Amino acid sequence: MLDPVGTRLWPVEAAELADRARARTGLSDFGDLAPFEEPLEILCRSANQEVDLSVFGRLMVRRLLTQPMVHRLRLTELAARQPELFEKPVNAPLFVVGMPRSGTTFLHRTMARDHAWHHMPFWESLEPIPAGGTSRGSGPDPRVRTGERFVRAMSWTFPGFVDSHEIANDEPEEEMPLLDAAHVSLQFGFGYFPEYTRWYTDADHSGGYRLLRQYLQAMQADRPDGGRWLLKTPTHLEMLRPLLTVFDDATVVQTHRDPISSLVSLAALSTFSTGMLLRNPNLHHIGQLCADYIERALRSMVDYRDSAEGIANADQFVDVAFGELVSDPIGTVTRISSAVGHEPDDTAMEEMRAFTARADGHRSRQRFTMDDFGLDKNELRERFKFYYERFDVPMDRV
Repeated sequence: MLDPVGTRLWPVEAAELADRARARTGLSDFGDLAPFEEPLEILCRSANQEVDLSVFGRLMVRRLLTQPMVHRLRLTELAARQPELFEKPVNAPLFVVGMPRSGTTFLHRTMARDHAWHHMPFWESLEPIPAGGTSRGSGPDPRVRTGERFVRAMSWTFPGFVDSHEIANDEPEEEMPLLDAAHVSLQFGFGYFPEYTRWYTDADHSGGYRLLRQYLQAMQADRPDGGRWLLKTPTHLEMLRPLLTVFDDATVVQTHRDPISSLVSLAALSTFSTGMLLRNPNLHHIGQLCADYIERALRSMVDYRDSAEGIANADQFVDVAFGELVSDPIGTVTRISSAVGHEPDDTAMEEMRAFTARADGHRSRQRFTMDDFGLDKNELRERFKFYYERFDVPMDRV
C-alpha cells in the first residue's frame, strides 16, 4: 500500500541522511580518518538506481546508514573533548576471521568466557559511543535494556534472521557496526549494491581500520586496564592488509571449512536479510552473490598470506580447522592462548567448558540445499580448488 509514496516519504539521499545524523546529535564533524562523503553518495545512488528496495527496505537502509553516522559524530566529538583517551594503545588484539558460518561465532563466544579479554556485547554494538561520553557511572547501563527491547522486537518481526545470526543481547557481537561508520563492512559491500561493491573492493581501507582503533580506544576507557581485545567479523578475511597495517601487533586466528558448506549456510542467512530489504529476492541470485563473495574473500586472503608481507607476518596467524574446533574446542582454545602468550585461569577454563558443553551454534540447522540456490557442487569444487590445496581443507559431504 505504501509503495507508491515510499520513495518520497523515505528517500535514500546522502545529504538528507547526513543531516538527520547531525540533527540527532547536535554535532557536525564526522572527522577525517576514513572516507565518508564519496562512499555514502555511491551507496545511495546504487540503492536508488540498481536495487528494488521494498518500503521496509528503504526504512532499514536509512537506519543502517544513519546510525553509524551518529556513532561517528559522537566519536569525533569525544576525541576532541577527551584526547587523553586516545593516547592509550590498543595492545595486541586478537582477530577471529574466517568465512561466514565457519565456526567463528562459536570460537569467539567460547574465548569470551575468559574475562581477561575485552569484547563488545550486542547491546553495546547498538550504541558504542553513548551520548555525552563513555562513562557508564555506578548504576546499570541503560543500553542493556535498549538491547533487550531490540532483540525482542527483532525476534518477533524476523525470527528466522535472529535464529540464523544467533543474536543474544549479552553475547559478544561482531564489530561490523564500528566498521559501518567507515564503509569497511560487508553490510553493503557484499554484492547487492553493484556500484558500491566495486568501490568497496577497490578502495584502500586503512583509514577505516584507524577509525576502528579509535572506537576501541574509546570503549576500553570503561574496561579494566591491561585487557586485550577479542574481535571477530567476516569482513576482516579480505582486509588482512589494512588490518595488519593498523594493528601491527595483532594475532589473526583463521578458521577453515569447506567453502561449499559455508556457502550454503551464508546463502540461507542472506535469504533472511535480503528478504527484509528487497521487494522480490531471488534465491539463485543470492546463491551466485554468495559464491562470488566467498571466492573474492578467499583469493584476497591467499594473495596476502602468500605475499612477501604476509610471509613476513606468518607468525601472527593461527590456523584452525573447523573439524578440530567442533571436536575439541577447549584444546583449540588452549592452543590459541598459548600462541598469544596467554594462560586462562581456572575460572575461565571452567566457564569455557560449560559453554561448549551446552552450545549448539556451531552445528548446522540448515533447511536449504545447493539446488535451492542454483549452485553446482562440481563447479564450486573447481572454483575453490586453490583454497582446498593451499590450506589442505577437507571436502565435506554435501
